[in-house]
Amino acid sequence: MTHPKRTLRKRLALALGATLVALALGELAARILEPTPDKRSLHRTLLDRPYLYGLDPSHPEVSSQGLRDREFAIPKPPGTRRILLLGDSVVYGVGVPRDATLSRALENALSSRGHEVEVVNSGCHGWSTYNQLHFYRDHGHAFGADLVVLVFCLNDIVDPRLHWRYSQGLIPSIPDAAIPNLEYSRTHSTPILEDQRDVELRRRSFPWSTLRRSALFRKIAKLLEPGVHQPRREVDGRTWPLRLTGEDDLSIDVLMDPKSTEWVWLGAQLTALHDAVRAQSAEFLLTSVPLAYQLDPEYPYDPQDELTKFAAAKGIDYVAALPALRGKITEDMFLGFLSGYDDIWHLSVEGLQVVAERYAEHIATQVIPRLK
Repeated sequence: MTHPKRTLRKRLALALGATLVALALGELAARILEPTPDKRSLHRTLLDRPYLYGLDPSHPEVSSQGLRDREFAIPKPPGTRRILLLGDSVVYGVGVPRDATLSRALENALSSRGHEVEVVNSGCHGWSTYNQLHFYRDHGHAFGADLVVLVFCLNDIVDPRLHWRYSQGLIPSIPDAAIPNLEYSRTHSTPILEDQRDVELRRRSFPWSTLRRSALFRKIAKLLEPGVHQPRREVDGRTWPLRLTGEDDLSIDVLMDPKSTEWVWLGAQLTALHDAVRAQSAEFLLTSVPLAYQLDPEYPYDPQDELTKFAAAKGIDYVAALPALRGKITEDMFLGFLSGYDDIWHLSVEGLQVVAERYAEHIATQVIPRLK
């Protein structure tokens, strides 16, 4: 006859063993699925430059000129036509090979139309119109571009104190001029940053610091992290997303109100950039890329309308990518839906090609005939 206590101990031992095996398999799976972090920094702080930070030439993806691109002759050789693309991580080409970025797609699209033009990719993660303006003034003009194209992403007006997360602690002080809405930054961003600091302090304490060595623990902790409230609105019985960023609750509404603090700030940056480009006797083209949720033909809001009105009032050439993308399969056009990450900003290779064709048609028919 089996002793009851011995039977119980066996069951507990089996249960414990099964749990340990399950945890070990879970840890193994988490480590296999977890991407190996690249310890080499893609960015470098440039405290002596007005655009504050840029790409690090020591990274294998970055040229000696601080671009995710090939080397370009400076000064520009006689007889060469050159386009400079200004932008953020969309222009940089997050998640796509270097030979499939917007600059390469645009270069190829223009070549297929009989225009041999060098297209320079100066995109950098997280850059807003402020960084792009000061990069052009300080360094970008040296490329001698005949045409400067600003690729505006709708999240380029969010608070950099939250958006420049990979630069936190490296930029001691973000200039007020780089912050679209100082009051919003004070009342909304500061509490979020304080919460983030508290969380980081807890993570560094024992036992959290020890547990963080586990890939399985990191994955579970990530799932349990409270998310930022994302604004939505119901229109005619359907709820629509309004978010611009994943860092805070800023809404697309600020881009539909030309009197909003963010729009006033954006208008000043765009005007200054346009004037700086024209002072170099180059053409300037303002373009925009939509957010993934705007591809739905029934989406009720179109902040690109305000960009159109602004450009017309200022005499700025403007073309939007939204008409070329709207109605297409969103999962094909944006990376987030392919990778499983809710990324509404970064275009896939196919999406970049569609946008490049849209821009190339405008440049070939409307801009190149004006070039000297």
